[in-house]
Amino acid sequence: MNNVLTLFGFTKNEHNVYVAIYKNPLSIGSDIAKKLRMDKSSTYKAIESLMTKGFLISSEGTRGIVYEAINPETLKELYSTKKLQLEHDKGILDEFVKKLSDQDEGSRSFSILVEHGVDAFKIRMNESLSCKEKLIRERWDYHPAFADEDYVRFADEYAHKRVELGIYMRTSNAHNDKVYEAFRRVLRDKKNKLKEVRITPKEIEDTNIMRIWDETVNILSFDGKEDFIVVTIKDHYLAEMMKNYYDFVWIRSEKSNPGV
Repeated sequence: MNNVLTLFGFTKNEHNVYVAIYKNPLSIGSDIAKKLRMDKSSTYKAIESLMTKGFLISSEGTRGIVYEAINPETLKELYSTKKLQLEHDKGILDEFVKKLSDQDEGSRSFSILVEHGVDAFKIRMNESLSCKEKLIRERWDYHPAFADEDYVRFADEYAHKRVELGIYMRTSNAHNDKVYEAFRRVLRDKKNKLKEVRITPKEIEDTNIMRIWDETVNILSFDGKEDFIVVTIKDHYLAEMMKNYYDFVWIRSEKSNPGV
């Protein structure tokens, strides 16, 4: 476990102080400095940083302020957050590479990315908030995983951000009642949702979810084993073709009930 916390942004001093306080809860700063043979200034600097990051809790003791380390299980959340951030940064890098490629007028810009899991889909949804056209086309199907409170909370926050950015959304639902039940809070809270919902014709219903914006086609496919595969294609011509296909079906789709 030597210096393992440094992998997640902790300095060496922060790592040593956290472990020392975890092993010796309700210690004062000077005692930790003695145990680590570290000068008090560096010790208290590390303690202050760990307090800011939320990894230490302070309280009044008989000898002054004492410190206690939070449960190390929380470090797993830090890992998950860092993983999501890396995925987000990869999306920014992909966009940077795309812009560089676009500068070459003689070449066609095209990329395809295959990912797994609902978290990857969340990242692509957040990516769509940079939509320049201010219009997102999506075809949605229900899956029990989307009723999870964590996902509903994410969808709620996403909807508020989208409305604040003035991005309109057309949504075609395969199972309207189930979608409305899962996202009742999202659909109810905002009077001006900038969203129109229609019912997908039964002839083309399947379990795939599709979202289209600008030059991006994003597809989420899941099977009976709940294995989520996220495919993201970035190409001007394919995106235009999928928009035309979507709009053709949209004008032939039934309007949703007023509750949605």
